[in-house]
Amino acid sequence: MSFLAHGRTFGAASGPVKAVRVPESPRLRRGISTGFAPRHPRIHRIYNASVVSVVILALMPMMALIAVALLLTQGPRIIYSGPRIGKDQVSFNILKFRTLDNKKAAALTASQVLPADSNIETPLGRFLRASRLDELPQLFNVLRGDMNLVGPRPVREAIAEIERQRVPNYDHKFAVKPGLVGHSQAYMTHGTTKRIRARYNNMLIDAPVNYGAEIGLFGKVGFNVLRRAIQEGLKRLRGQQADQLAVLRAKQMGLRLHDRRTGISQMVAALDAETIVLERPIALPFTHDLQVRIQLGQGRSRMARVSLIPLDEIGARFAYECKTDAGRYTIERYVLDLAVVGPARPIKSPASAPADVAAPIHAIA
Repeated sequence: MSFLAHGRTFGAASGPVKAVRVPESPRLRRGISTGFAPRHPRIHRIYNASVVSVVILALMPMMALIAVALLLTQGPRIIYSGPRIGKDQVSFNILKFRTLDNKKAAALTASQVLPADSNIETPLGRFLRASRLDELPQLFNVLRGDMNLVGPRPVREAIAEIERQRVPNYDHKFAVKPGLVGHSQAYMTHGTTKRIRARYNNMLIDAPVNYGAEIGLFGKVGFNVLRRAIQEGLKRLRGQQADQLAVLRAKQMGLRLHDRRTGISQMVAALDAETIVLERPIALPFTHDLQVRIQLGQGRSRMARVSLIPLDEIGARFAYECKTDAGRYTIERYVLDLAVVGPARPIKSPASAPADVAAPIHAIA
């Protein structure tokens, strides 16, 4: 008889021995093309330094243009440097283009993390954050060795302290260097909970790096960041308002509000992060199981369970809340397009969208 260990066969010492397979190094799970664990740390460091040097040279004109624009509009403090936790929980200073009003940010963050929806970005800063171009200086963090090209995103100590209490095995992410690009950053939205992000990252931390897939992910994120920057610029040049985009999204995605218990369904005219507007007034029993249904094309769809609060007397405008984290993620990724790498969208002509449908959202205080 024989037994197996690490994929090799050995003769038994004496008597019959049942075949046993000892687990080998972690393998990539289905749907995950590359992990964060380098097989050879020194080679991985050379690879990161080499690739990022080429990227810095290629993007230097763009970074110089952004720096000049920040200098002219916000003054000489154009780079933000703040502490983050790195590999083995060693602190380092992350670099970003400064996007906030300096005085307001100093007042708000004197003793705490910047509050959500603080709305203190400068006009240029708002564009840089929306397009993710504010992250470009972190290329120098990679060159310096603080970060890798791909890995879990770095966090502040204050955030880590909070998440340790809520997320099991949260500190496992510090077994590898943080990354300029991460899978959760690429495919998930800012609103995705830390619990979901941590569970996803923990699957990747022990999985080996696949360099071809990693370069592919880095290139895909880079392409989508540039695409988003162009889209944000065109929105501003065209003067597109949030109301118009809410109407366009509803048409593109074929949004419907559906009651599973009664079968009542209604087309959605517009949807933003907080408000839903129906094409026709409808009286829905609000205790029922309501869903926003999203058409992705080729027969595919997604749904998000929601609860509604009426905002008018005729039953056309509602404030909504998603009942689950997964539902919120679904709307943010597939409808609001808040992920860096968004899903393919069905091609539908927005020409049929009535010009005045946006008014109800804009009118809501």
